[in-house]
Amino acid sequence: MGPIILLDKSTLQSLSYNEVFILNQYFFINITPIIIVETLGDLKKQYKKNINPEKKVKELSNKVLCLDSAICLDFRALLINSLLGLDTPMDRTIPVKAGRDVISGNEKGMIFEETLEEKTLKRWKNGKFVKFEKTLSNQWRIISRNLNLEKLSSKYDFIFKYMKKTDNLNTLIKKIEVLLLKPELQNDFLKFLIIEFNIGQHKASEIFYRWEKKKDLLKDFSPYAFYCFKVNLFFYLAILNKLIGIKATNRIDLEYLYYLPFTMIFSSSDNVHKKLAPALLNENQDFITGDQFKEELLSIYKKWKELEDKQKKEWTSSKMELLKDDSIIYRLYKKHTTAEKGRKKINISKEKEKEIVEMLNKKLDSSKTSNKPIDISKMDFMIRKRTIYSNDLCPCGSGKILQECHEELLK
Repeated sequence: MGPIILLDKSTLQSLSYNEVFILNQYFFINITPIIIVETLGDLKKQYKKNINPEKKVKELSNKVLCLDSAICLDFRALLINSLLGLDTPMDRTIPVKAGRDVISGNEKGMIFEETLEEKTLKRWKNGKFVKFEKTLSNQWRIISRNLNLEKLSSKYDFIFKYMKKTDNLNTLIKKIEVLLLKPELQNDFLKFLIIEFNIGQHKASEIFYRWEKKKDLLKDFSPYAFYCFKVNLFFYLAILNKLIGIKATNRIDLEYLYYLPFTMIFSSSDNVHKKLAPALLNENQDFITGDQFKEELLSIYKKWKELEDKQKKEWTSSKMELLKDDSIIYRLYKKHTTAEKGRKKINISKEKEKEIVEMLNKKLDSSKTSNKPIDISKMDFMIRKRTIYSNDLCPCGSGKILQECHEELLK
């Protein structure tokens, strides 16, 4: 598994299928709920030159749902969990839907079922849509394009008065970080946060009950909620300081920033992201523009294309050889990956492949849900279920579709 990367729609849409293939060989993709919503939004987009919207959504879905990827939990659920005191690690890993604890014979393990989002993207990849999705797409486009950011940012006037006007984003984020640590404002911040993120009355009551028992700085009380609140302050105060524009779709771009704690690298071609993201990432994270990323992926693909067929079959174990030492992808891969060092190619025969498939299917068929939680450190196996179609790229990294690459295994 390569370094975790988060791509916004602008970057992903710009990539060709060949570039997405190379992307999959070096990185593990964090699929955010917002990019799925944006993909659906294109279902009712008015394209020029009689372009079929369904075809465009099908193409984008093919790029979104990569083999080496995981659907991140919605930031709203993570924010509420954090406010309720549940652990929300902000350690550059992807929070995913919990697996099912199972017992298979004498072994204990966990099975991760395909999520609803993964099933939906697979359906879109095959050009299958249901009627309500088109209605939902149309409603989302109307709402998202009629947001009044000038009006929304005016809610932050009460905070704006605590700081002088600034003409620099780096200065602004530093002022916000100082302001957020003022003890006398913590209660007001929590109340405003609950209203701003539309947290329901029942959950809000639980949160305030916990707050009354353990009044603290918001950053210690709920680290992830604190982070999301800081992102909102940065975004709307940047608007009030006229450091970013008030285009309605900027509000959509804001949502990607909530997921930055769950990635190592963020890539975007969006101007708001280019301005705000670098100030929100820490020293262990990196930002790369979509144009730079696309250029480097294309360069690697051209080198890969020149390889002999035999070399292509084995290239996944020596993929660093295709990178220039001064390239951005080389630097990012080396910085965020430690497992590659000393890694050796494991050659698996066709007989062994069949044996592994039979063993996995046997475990799936014999697994029974455990009556009590299993300590993850005592698990013997983990299985993630994925549906791969015959026209999908083969997981082995050959660059061929599954049907062409492993026809015998499919039979």
